[in-house]
Formats: sequence, structure tokens, C-alpha cells
Amino acid sequence: MSHSSGASITIIIPTMNRSDFVERLLKYYLLTNFQHCLSILDSSVGWHADQVRSFVVKARERGLDVELIKCPGKDTRQALKILVDNVHTPYAVCLSDDDFLVPSGLEKCLHFLLNNDGYVAAQGKAVVFELNDSGPYGRFKAVGCYRLGCAEEKTAGDRLQGYLQNYFVNVFSLVRVECWRKISEAIELIPENSMAAELWPGAWIAVTGKVRQLNVPYLVRHVHDRRPVSDGTFKWFVESYWAESYRIISPLLRDEIIRLDHIGREIAEERVQQAFWALVIHLLSAEYYRVYEKRVSLRSRMLEMVRDHPALFSSLRAIKTAICGLSEYSLQGILRHGSSWQKDFSVVRDVVIGDSF
Repeated sequence: MSHSSGASITIIIPTMNRSDFVERLLKYYLLTNFQHCLSILDSSVGWHADQVRSFVVKARERGLDVELIKCPGKDTRQALKILVDNVHTPYAVCLSDDDFLVPSGLEKCLHFLLNNDGYVAAQGKAVVFELNDSGPYGRFKAVGCYRLGCAEEKTAGDRLQGYLQNYFVNVFSLVRVECWRKISEAIELIPENSMAAELWPGAWIAVTGKVRQLNVPYLVRHVHDRRPVSDGTFKWFVESYWAESYRIISPLLRDEIIRLDHIGREIAEERVQQAFWALVIHLLSAEYYRVYEKRVSLRSRMLEMVRDHPALFSSLRAIKTAICGLSEYSLQGILRHGSSWQKDFSVVRDVVIGDSF
């Protein structure tokens, strides 16, 4: 399928055996009158593959510009490479099949990048939600803030250091497609899947240019029990291909820092090592205290106590709201009149609690 000539953005979406989430996502972009391109790589087999094909056909019939690439059994690394290689727009963003990008926020990020050549990527603010039920549909259980960030230091080495010290998922940013092309050249060489699909792209984006976070609604994430579950940071380091992956990533980042910062090889290698060292310290120390020290705040302990008593939890929440007002990132706060999220999140709410195609 050829994409519309006026489109500037492609949302690339890898998926596997989650046709119900794909259905929900397509319904959302139809309701928002999305004017750019969706490119879905489906690694599903059997019934899920048939369902995804059916949903895509229905979405096309209703005017959505969506391409479906069928590659049964492909993992995330392989899927991302194929998706990037098939992008025909100047900007692209990677999205999970269970998350939502806000079209108005995307447009503001596009406008920013069109007018700021020194930046390779941009994104906005994000929220995360959980439902009472498993799967894509149900009633909201919790809503909160999801942290994204920026990388605006002057040098490539400083941007890498700042990014990995204050890590966020950079692949959710709207990125110039030439940056994604460079990422895809190495992605299949990296044996560890999460490093290939998330850490490597995010680090490369930060090194090659600045990343701006705009104060606009941009991303809505869904936390649920059908997401892939990590075995933890320590096991990630000692039981996976982490070291081998680092040996592939490190010289690529080093050479780009040499090119952009005009510094020597040894200094550039030190910058890469320092940045990854900071990431390792942060991730491992946070996990250590969570597992062994069990340092839980009084607030968290109290919440744990009352969550099993819905009536008490609702009463305490009502008292807190009466005293302090609505939290900006509570469900009521997001949907209140005058909230910057109200219009965009209402569409997400309607899709999540509504019917299927």
C-alpha cells in the first residue's frame, strides 16, 4: 500500500499475537482523524494474524492510511529493522501496540523539528493508566504521570551522559528518519533484544542531536499483565548478551562522538564508558534497595493497606481531593474542564471503555 503523499510522519508498530490491542489502536486513530501513516509489522501466526489483517482492511475502508507487513515469528529487533526500512516519510516514531500517541502533540513536535535543525527528536508529556480488567478494554483503575525527558546538552558526549544518567524511553520521540536509518543498520547485530530495540536507539538519538520535550500532551501508555515481564536488572546484566551487545554499541557511539565533538579516540571511549557506568549504577542500586533493603515509604505502606478495602480507599481519596484539590495526573484531574489533557484523553477513555469494531 502506498502512503498518502501529504503525510510527514510514520508511526511504526511491531506487534505479535495481540490482535485485540491492534483493533483498539486502529479504532483510536480513526476517531482522532489521524492524517499521517501507520505501519504495522505483525509477527503473529494463526488466528491473531487473520484478525489483524481483518482489522487493517476495515480501517483502510474507513480512510486510515495503514500499511500491514506480515512477518510471522520475527522478534522485536527484526521487526524494527523491517519497519524502518519501509518508512517513506521524513519523520518516524516507534510505538507499542498497546499505547497511544496524541495527534495534536505529534503535530506540535513536527512543527518544532521543521523549524529547529539542531534537534533530531522531540516529544511531549505522557501519562500511564491501568485498567481493572486484563486486556485492552475495561474501566480505569489508576492513572498517573509517565516520565519522558530531554537531551539538550551542547556536545554529543554530554548528551549521552545526561541521557543515560536520567534514562527515559527515547524511541517514543518523533525522530528524523535518517537517524532511524542509522539505528537500523546495526540493530540486528546486537544480540540482546532490549538493548537492540530500546537502549541502542535511545542512546544513538541522544548522541546525534538534541532532543526537546514540549509541554504538550503526547503519549498515553497502558500498563497491563500482557506486557513482556523483565527478570530484573541484575539478571539482565549477568545472564544475557549484555556485554556482547555493549561491545557492539560502544564503538558506534564512540565514533559518532569523535565526529561531532572533534575529540580523540581515548577521550570518546571514556565518555561512552562513563555514561554507561552511570546507567548501570543507577539501575542496579535501585533494584538492590527494592529487593534487599525494602525501603518503602510510609505513604506507600498506607496505600498498600487501604487498597484492599475499596470503600476506605475511595473515602480517603475523596478527603484528599477536598483538601488538596485534584491531582493534575489523576483521572478526574486529566478529564476536568480546562485540563490540557481533557480533549485528547477523552478519546482514549472512549476507546478503552467502548466497543470493538
